[in-house]
Amino acid sequence: MVRAVRRRPREVLILRCPRVYHVVVGEEPVEGDFWMYINEHEIRDLIAEDPGIVEEGLRIVSVEKPVEPGFIDLYGRDREGRLVVIELKRVKAGEDAVHQLLKYVEAFRKRGVDVRPILVAPGFTGSARMLAARSGVELKEIDLRRIYEILKERWGERRPKTLTNYL
Repeated sequence: MVRAVRRRPREVLILRCPRVYHVVVGEEPVEGDFWMYINEHEIRDLIAEDPGIVEEGLRIVSVEKPVEPGFIDLYGRDREGRLVVIELKRVKAGEDAVHQLLKYVEAFRKRGVDVRPILVAPGFTGSARMLAARSGVELKEIDLRRIYEILKERWGERRPKTLTNYL
């Protein structure tokens, strides 16, 4: 049996294994913070409230805007009034994310509407960078640590959805 306890917020994880094939022992790291788990919706909602995280002068008009091939994460206007379509990823974005955004752009272009495509992520693969450069998709890198710190301030002591919500 393996038991892991997190003090704040209080979480207990118990694993029972019928057989053990291999055991590895390591040192506990110095005090850390589980900062990487924030979901895409939390990031999206924060950017919708504070679009300056992505670009100064950006205004968000719609969240999860439906278009023919799916839902656009964020839809808005830049400081010059141009329509902006934003696809958001919470992990390093690959070529598939660029293709997804291009499908949304194509849906607008079929209706005669020109949009500025922006892919927002904490990082991008080399192939995503190359495809974006060839297809006119702008890449905007976000700092997940900064976003997490902003969210943590807003949550205070009431961080939503921990393991205790499911016990």
